Amino acid sequence: MEQESKTTGTLKAITPPRLPSLKDPGASLFHLVWLTLIWALLWGDFSFKTLFGGLVMTLIVMYALPMHRATNEKITVRPIALARLIVVFLLDVVKASAQITYAILTRKKLEAAIIRVHTRAESDIFLAVTSGFTAMVPGSIVIDAHRMTGMMYVHVFDVSGEDGLQKAHDTVIEQEERILRALASDQVLIEAGYVPSGSMRAGRLEKSAKDSYVPLNSKEASR
Repeated sequence: MEQESKTTGTLKAITPPRLPSLKDPGASLFHLVWLTLIWALLWGDFSFKTLFGGLVMTLIVMYALPMHRATNEKITVRPIALARLIVVFLLDVVKASAQITYAILTRKKLEAAIIRVHTRAESDIFLAVTSGFTAMVPGSIVIDAHRMTGMMYVHVFDVSGEDGLQKAHDTVIEQEERILRALASDQVLIEAGYVPSGSMRAGRLEKSAKDSYVPLNSKEASR
């Protein structure tokens, strides 16, 4: 089996997908937390009863109906960073919901835009996870995510105000960094330009052109 390389465009051999194993605690913990969180979000309730029910259903799905792995990407779960990722994500959901509600009630004039974000990780799985987290925040719609370039196109409901486009861009990049620091291996963090650590204060190895927002066209650049 062959797959086109993301960075060079050449063909390289890849190993066949394998079934999840009980000996893979990192991946198991990730899926356990992730699916339980999704269950609670779908019910709109984070009570003990709902979380416990989600935990039971997740265990049934994981071990009664195992699925092939879509990737051989190594998952390194950092509990503190994972907790921060979940808390900040939930706060973002609440904040965005409040902003949309306020805009509707006050009939505020919104300035929507489609932004292009060049993600930092050279990984299909983390591009997919970043897209998922971004899309679940009200007011943000991921229109496209290009796996070969790591480019995401996101529709944002309001970019008004000073540096609105750059702030929207930074929001996606910061979301990706929280995901990487919670779940990515040290090697993936290094390849993405980050100092290997679960802390957001660890910083970056170097500045990147990906840090700045690049307008999609001349019309957007003149805003």
